[in-house]
Amino acid sequence: MLNRRQILKISSLATTSFAVPLAYSASKTNKGYNIGDTSTSPENMIESSVIITSGCMPVEALATKFNLPLDDVGAIVNAAWAENIGVLIGKRLYTTNTSILVRANCALIGVGSGLSFIKSANGFTGNIIDTLNFSALQRAQSVSVNDTINPVPRRFVLSGFTIDGNVQNYGGVISSDSGYGIRLYGAGYSVTDVKLTRIPGIGFYSELAPHGTYFNSDKNEIKSFSPTDEYGGVGIRGLYIFDTGEEGFVFIGPADINVSDVFVGWAANSQRNEYAPGKKSKLFSGRSVDSVVILRSCEIGFIHAFDNRNGHGIYIDRQGAGKPAVRFNANHVMSENCFGNIYIGPDVHYQISTIDSHNNTGGDGSRPHLHVSSTVGGVCNNIKIKKEASYLSEYGCDAAIVNGAKHNLKIFIDTTTGQQRGRGVLCSSRISDIEVHASGMKGMAYSGCSVSYAAEVTSQFTGSKLKVIAQLCEGGINFSSSPNSGDYGSEFEIISDECTTPINGLSSLSSRQTRFVRATHLTGSGPSLRSEYSSFVAVNLDSTEIQSLELEHGLIAAPKLENCRPYLTGNSGMPYTMPNIEQMYVCATDSKTVTVKVKFAVGGTGSASLCVDARI
Repeated sequence: MLNRRQILKISSLATTSFAVPLAYSASKTNKGYNIGDTSTSPENMIESSVIITSGCMPVEALATKFNLPLDDVGAIVNAAWAENIGVLIGKRLYTTNTSILVRANCALIGVGSGLSFIKSANGFTGNIIDTLNFSALQRAQSVSVNDTINPVPRRFVLSGFTIDGNVQNYGGVISSDSGYGIRLYGAGYSVTDVKLTRIPGIGFYSELAPHGTYFNSDKNEIKSFSPTDEYGGVGIRGLYIFDTGEEGFVFIGPADINVSDVFVGWAANSQRNEYAPGKKSKLFSGRSVDSVVILRSCEIGFIHAFDNRNGHGIYIDRQGAGKPAVRFNANHVMSENCFGNIYIGPDVHYQISTIDSHNNTGGDGSRPHLHVSSTVGGVCNNIKIKKEASYLSEYGCDAAIVNGAKHNLKIFIDTTTGQQRGRGVLCSSRISDIEVHASGMKGMAYSGCSVSYAAEVTSQFTGSKLKVIAQLCEGGINFSSSPNSGDYGSEFEIISDECTTPINGLSSLSSRQTRFVRATHLTGSGPSLRSEYSSFVAVNLDSTEIQSLELEHGLIAAPKLENCRPYLTGNSGMPYTMPNIEQMYVCATDSKTVTVKVKFAVGGTGSASLCVDARI
């Protein structure tokens, strides 16, 4: 049992905590209402202290205070916020027929997303939680907070409740402005443990301009905006968005906030419809309806998108021409069962610890699991891509396409037995370092090739490095095209474990177009094949006839002629006389042998070894 001193100590520390009382009464004390149980138990006294010091009141008490019906909780919250009173909702279902309008320093606190519920009433036509003067703030594209006409909301709190959008009874027209679960324009806020479900339009939307001014009360003094004035708060932690008609999560600011533990499932009406070809976003012209859209710099802890038959799981790029590039730092990014799981656009600086993509099952299979198009570059050394068969069998598609420039990537591709289609990594980027680990890739590639290669190299892959470790795949590396001009200037390495075709397309290369190709092919039986090999055969030094000698070269692929160098060396401990060499050249190669023609002048005696150093 706590003593009075302990109770008072806890109360003094409760200014940033929220709790819901076990009970309350409407007798007029403390701003007209007694908050908390009328009993004097220490536990209830502590909860009452937390509520009082937090400036929050139960919605039931507020309904009495403002003489508003409890079945329209939105109207009650708006009335409380207008008087700077925070609102607590209890362990029950509430309904609203009024949009809740966020403003500065407001708070809406529930017991938890699994206990407190707000459901839009049948026929509701607006956005369930919106921002006061959102349209004006968005048009102004300002971060001003002291503007007396349209101040940007900041330091508000939404925590511990579920919003049910009641989509099948929505009375409005879903558009780029209506049907939202939560739409925010603000700074320094905290959104924690909030669940959105059955939302008619976009689930959660957040925006703040990347620049602007901070208005001083003195009209003659306007100082530049400083992030230290307005940034703060927890950011977004514990956001669950399930079943939306349009995008699930759209983030366009505020930049540099923490976004963690965000789960977005069944966007683009995927809960009720499998695939609607041609379905386009109402918010982003010409785009598919993607689950997660990130268009402004942020720090991601963990984000997971899943089950979107119509669009990307996670789409990252800048907002548009003239907008700032995106700096995307993330710990763990996961997407599954979407139409193209993850897209990283041209204007994204990215640094990601783990990318996890599996079951690319949506759409028509034309999008890869991972599509990286950044021209400013980034790093991720733990990309895991799983291509499934049988359960949720995906369409034939590439595991990854890498365009742009300056990528440092390590990609692991795993396939289940029975996977029929799909290429590994299409390498079309400049100045990049890519490592691919693939296993079990078999069947026709999506690109139309007869073999599914772990990696395919195009003419755009210049000044780069590629290393492929492929096990039990049909193909290792395919050089599909040579540069139109200039050199690859690239390095290639493959370790093949029982692949059917370790390397293909070497004939499209020439020595000047690559620094080297290093290869090791483990055949499963017999000796392994390599990219460099020295072969030896005995030759008669006293014969003046042309000798045609075949040497098994042991290479992973037939060597190019310019890479075969024959020479003679005497046999140690055996007498010989070396004659003049009239002819010695490679006349033919195939997948197993090198044929060398040799003709000596008179005067030779004994025997020596003809050696051929070959490399691909």
